[in-house]
Amino acid sequence: LERKNDANNNQYGTLYFWPPNEISSAEILLSLHGVDGSAFIRLDSVSHVRFEELSFELTRADGFIINDSHNVLIDRCNLRNIGRHGVVTENCVRVGVLNSELYAIGSEGVRLSGGDRQTLTPGRNFVRNSHIHNFSRWKRTYSQAIRFHKGAGNEATHNLIHGTPHIAIQYSGNDHLIRYNEIYNSCWETGDAGVIMGDWGWDGRGNRIVDNYLHDNVSRYGGRGEFNAVYLDGSCAGDTIAGNVFYNS
Repeated sequence: LERKNDANNNQYGTLYFWPPNEISSAEILLSLHGVDGSAFIRLDSVSHVRFEELSFELTRADGFIINDSHNVLIDRCNLRNIGRHGVVTENCVRVGVLNSELYAIGSEGVRLSGGDRQTLTPGRNFVRNSHIHNFSRWKRTYSQAIRFHKGAGNEATHNLIHGTPHIAIQYSGNDHLIRYNEIYNSCWETGDAGVIMGDWGWDGRGNRIVDNYLHDNVSRYGGRGEFNAVYLDGSCAGDTIAGNVFYNS
């Protein structure tokens, strides 16, 4: 990047790209979309919406932002080359990602938020049967494939997750279900972490980590990573961990 200034002190310049491979037959993609708070799709207070068999790619912002909504489904979609988060939900009920693939994501894959912790009313938001990989590309810590952000009664089941230097699934809140997921090649660059990690708070009870297969999660720094397959951090209590297989982790 060769920067220059004009008389009014406005910067401009020339950006040079040195291709890693032969460029004559390559596809060159450059995103100009992505101010803070923007997304390909933003839904506020909507219900009964489905996105099926669509591809969303090439933004420096988020893929989906879904707030205060219910019965929204993202089914058989591809989200890739996303600068920030793939899907972000806030205060939602029965919002789900199903049969989809998310990859080449700058930060988080899917953030689930919904359900009432005071009454333990479940949000029933979910990520099911999806493939999430090669995320946390620029925000390399606390950029999970799936993040349960407080709330109650949400689930991540039957997912394949791999390719992150830090946490694969992190949860806080109550009565969440993490089941039948296969996770590998995670936590390889960091310490004080878990492939599946519970957040702070003794009141976050009733979560279930059951019947998952965690394998080949190995530090690339000679065993100095100091991470765990499952890590209950900061006084986590009252959770169930059962029926999992941990191999080479």
